[in-house]
Order: sequence, then C-alpha cells, then structure tokens
Amino acid sequence: PSKTNWVFRLDATGYNLKMPPPPRRCAIITVSRLSKRLMDIMHEETWKYRHTMFPEMWPASCALQHGLKSVYAPHPVYFDRDWDLEYMDRMFNRPRIDVDSPFGWGEHNFIGSSFYYNSGFSGALWRRWLGLRENKEGGTRDEETGTGRMCVLPSLSHPVKTN
Repeated sequence: PSKTNWVFRLDATGYNLKMPPPPRRCAIITVSRLSKRLMDIMHEETWKYRHTMFPEMWPASCALQHGLKSVYAPHPVYFDRDWDLEYMDRMFNRPRIDVDSPFGWGEHNFIGSSFYYNSGFSGALWRRWLGLRENKEGGTRDEETGTGRMCVLPSLSHPVKTN
C-alpha cells in the first residue's frame, strides 16, 4: 500500500526513521487465520523490537519481511451488482494508477460487497434472507407469491447492523 493514498499506508511504528520505510503488504480486512510461526514472529517484533503497523498491514508485512509464504483460503464475497469480470479484476487487482487501488480512492468499490466494514449490502442481504422487506424487495408477500424465501450459498457477512 506504500504507493497508494490509503490513510494508514505510513503507519509503521518503532522503525529507524533514518532508514527507508520497511516493505509493507496489506489485507483490507483483519479477519484471518495466522500460523503459530507468524504469530511468534509478530510477538517478537512487537515486544523485542517495538515494531508494529496498522492491523491490516501487520501480519502480511511480517510474513513478507521474514520470508514466509502466504496461503490464501478464499471465502465467497457477493456484490450488489453484476460486475464485468475484467473490469472487476482491474478495480481490485490492477488499477491503472496506484491511487485507484482499493487501499485509497478505490475503496468505494467494496461498499456493495457482502464482506466489508462499511458495506450496506451485507445487512440488506441478511434481512432479506430473514424474510424481511428491504429496498422494496422481498418480504412475506413476495415469498408467498414468488419462489419462496431467498436462498443464499454459504458466505461470511460483515457487518450486519441495524438501522
């Protein structure tokens, strides 16, 4: 995230300021499974060297700096629109300019997803799944006259908030 305009891109604490900033990587959500080895490295970096970074950067950056390999187990993320896959790939993985990255001005692309801290879609999807009317869709009448209650494949939702 170092070349983006993400507000936390420079949040690396305890490093020698006379040296260039350490290499950093990021995962936009802090929900993760970490190995004991990585947890031990993060712990040592924190208590022994007093190093730390913004939570979304800390595990991935420690893994990068210590030569650990990453393993990613994806979970389904749904969107409130039908994205063209090439366009979606460019928005999330290959922005034309660095500041359009999801870590910065491109962050708004996550708002319509089912797994993002600021998403409205995940709560709407949850309420529709419960059988409630949401955004003039769903509800008891639609279930009785249509195909029944909404069926959603297994997924994680974040956040589910009330209005």
